[in-house]
Amino acid sequence: MAKIFISYRRNDSGYVVDALHRALSSHVDDPKRDIFLDVDNIPFGVNFVEHLNRKVGECEVLLAVIGKDWLNASDPVSGERLISRQEDFVRVEIAAALERGVPVIPVLLDGAQVPNPSELPESIRSLSHHNGVRLTRENFKADIEKLVRGSPVALSQKDASASVQSSSVSVEDEAPAPYTAYVSSSETGRPKLDGSVDQEFYFRRSPLLWFALPVYIIIFPLL
Repeated sequence: MAKIFISYRRNDSGYVVDALHRALSSHVDDPKRDIFLDVDNIPFGVNFVEHLNRKVGECEVLLAVIGKDWLNASDPVSGERLISRQEDFVRVEIAAALERGVPVIPVLLDGAQVPNPSELPESIRSLSHHNGVRLTRENFKADIEKLVRGSPVALSQKDASASVQSSSVSVEDEAPAPYTAYVSSSETGRPKLDGSVDQEFYFRRSPLLWFALPVYIIIFPLL
């Protein structure tokens, strides 16, 4: 996977973002360089809006991590919804991605839903139409794999090389011959796949045949 921007609210989804970051680290070449995680990485003294715009522009996908309080998170003093503010970090990040045509994937936590267009500021209203992925505690690993497989960005060199190695495996190495998918016919007494019968099995496993064979040899000349 290529460079990733993770957009989230600490009070809403900070508990799972660290785990998400660790899981995605194995899918990039350099996690420190290829995953932008936190506004704490913004240098002092720079215009944070310009900085975020530049960082979003460097990424090939933005993950908008949305928990149940993402939409209605508010200022503890004024009570104003954070998403309503033009300077809201999350709003700036998503708006920059949408404006630049960077794919935005909603990552939905704890049963959260993508907000309706009427609930969002105009600059990020189209987020409502983006297909997302659910991330659950119970199926975290499987959900991460689904996110990686469904991502619109290219695989990293690490993943690409693994894919090449996997695709270079011969059919014989990838799957056993048809009959080895079952227990060997000499161990089960089942007819072989070519329609013949494993005679060794019947003579080795059937005491009745060993008893009947001498009788047959004695009686047959008298017939």
